[in-house]
Amino acid sequence: MGLWVAHAQPKWLIEGDDCTDARGERWTETGFFQGYGPFTLKEWVHDYSISMVKNPFWPGTDTIPVAKIDEIQEPFLDSGPSLAEYEAGNLDSSGIPTGDMDRILNDPQYKDMIRQLVELGTEFLSFQTKLAPTDDVRVRLALSYAIDRDSLVKNVLKSNIPAPYYTNPGVAGAPKQDKYPNLGIKFDPAKAKQLLDEYLKEKGITADQLQLTLLYNTTDTNKKRAEALQAMWKENLGINVQLLNQERKVFYKQRVEGKENIYRSSWIQDYPDANNFLYEVFGPGAGYQDVVKWDSGDLYTKFVDLLKQAALEKDTNKRMELYAQAEQILLIDEAAISPLYWYSGPYLLQTYVKAPESITGYDHYERWDLQK
Repeated sequence: MGLWVAHAQPKWLIEGDDCTDARGERWTETGFFQGYGPFTLKEWVHDYSISMVKNPFWPGTDTIPVAKIDEIQEPFLDSGPSLAEYEAGNLDSSGIPTGDMDRILNDPQYKDMIRQLVELGTEFLSFQTKLAPTDDVRVRLALSYAIDRDSLVKNVLKSNIPAPYYTNPGVAGAPKQDKYPNLGIKFDPAKAKQLLDEYLKEKGITADQLQLTLLYNTTDTNKKRAEALQAMWKENLGINVQLLNQERKVFYKQRVEGKENIYRSSWIQDYPDANNFLYEVFGPGAGYQDVVKWDSGDLYTKFVDLLKQAALEKDTNKRMELYAQAEQILLIDEAAISPLYWYSGPYLLQTYVKAPESITGYDHYERWDLQK
């Protein structure tokens, strides 16, 4: 019940009463918003920025103190423009673009500004399982086995942790790598080529005749990652995967329409448990069912049964084993997705900003302070 989707909402503002006009879905907009907490909304310019100010009526609690910062302005910037603003002295914190990672990490002036962000999330690819040629599990597995995740993280992204399986091991119930060293998908170009050759021979076509498209939303990092995957598939499988990028809102809509084979995908925990990664992402009625189009058959029934058992299991090791079995179905038997990496990487924070380390990736600004 502590999850944000269960937070109380102001009925008097949404539906209206004798003193307040009904605002409906507009209740979160500038000038209408009424909230309860250490900060409240000052201004929200969609797709541009948001500003929050200290709430003078928040009394503070044992776990949520009165804020020390009067106002927080957060521009919605990609990492490239964000870094430029940071280096110009206009931002107190910034991500680091892939292309600037080596320069920043090796420059002594940034040594005390570099912080490590750990987000309980996973970057992965979703396959449209009802659209040829990714309607064949051999093609999906071949694409997954042909990805060198270690090289992607080390040489292209310069951050993050290669993910052989989907559920971030930092959440409760997730299989741990030391207990399940062989779980998931590993880089195996020979196996990938064998699987694809079997498919091509059966269909009577050659690799250059295979038509596949990877769709991603437009950012510099997404572009670099997509180009790296495209090169790996070309080198290891001999296929030409087309790349298609869309603005974020259009991308989300087209991903559900299912007209392409491969989609850039991600998940960051709502609450830190494997149930939130598996059942609430790929279980009955979950959002990514609309992307992978996998919601029936014996494998899916077994997959869901394992997740239901795991949700009720109180023994930690047994629960972990159930989720490991579910991962095997998701990644190998059905190969509905291909995990790439777990989120982790450096960012910049000015030394005069005093902020506690976050172990979930969520910042609690009421605990931040400025000392300059």
